[in-house]
Amino acid sequence: KTAGEPVTTEPGAGSIEEVEEIDLEAEPGAEGDDQTTSVLDADDDVQTFSIDELVQMSAVGVTAEYLQEMRALFGELEVEKLVQLKALGVTREYAASLRGAGFRDLDADAVANARALGLDGRYVKDLRAEGLRELEWEDLIGLRGLGVTPEWIRSMRAAGLRDLSVPEIRALRGLGVDVEYIRDMHECGLDELSVDDLLKLRAAGVTREFLERLEGH
Repeated sequence: KTAGEPVTTEPGAGSIEEVEEIDLEAEPGAEGDDQTTSVLDADDDVQTFSIDELVQMSAVGVTAEYLQEMRALFGELEVEKLVQLKALGVTREYAASLRGAGFRDLDADAVANARALGLDGRYVKDLRAEGLRELEWEDLIGLRGLGVTPEWIRSMRAAGLRDLSVPEIRALRGLGVDVEYIRDMHECGLDELSVDDLLKLRAAGVTREFLERLEGH
């Protein structure tokens, strides 16, 4: 399309399926790409934006196409939210990955938060592959925020902690219980430790050095 050509959008939020129908052949932002237009070429009246808003949108590279895509996903957006989404790298493909993982009704705030944490559809699928099949959105945000990875879950399983629940994982990770800490406890004679045991020991600051000093006396 060329500058000045009207862009048709449907008011309100559309489905991600609708967004996926947009032609993907052209890469937005490519040099010489007629599909890349500025926000000023959208069918929105420039007068609806303040100078500060125009500056913010230009600074992060908001285009008319991006404006369309985000509106199709989330409905009407405040400029501040639109700028945040663009700055975080939220795309229709990213939103579709979350939808594909089963989270179909996320709003712009939820998607922005997930993107900021590095939570995507692959992360969800990987955790489910480790046995965490009934994950709520709040669980995922909490786990990702604590840095829980599939590798960490596997390491806990290898250390003898199998079938951990989401609250147990969050508690262990939050206190910094890892394979090394469990090994230290075992090597100091504390075997067959339950999750509760490990949490109590770690919360009280019991370390390998502390136990070794006790043995020395």
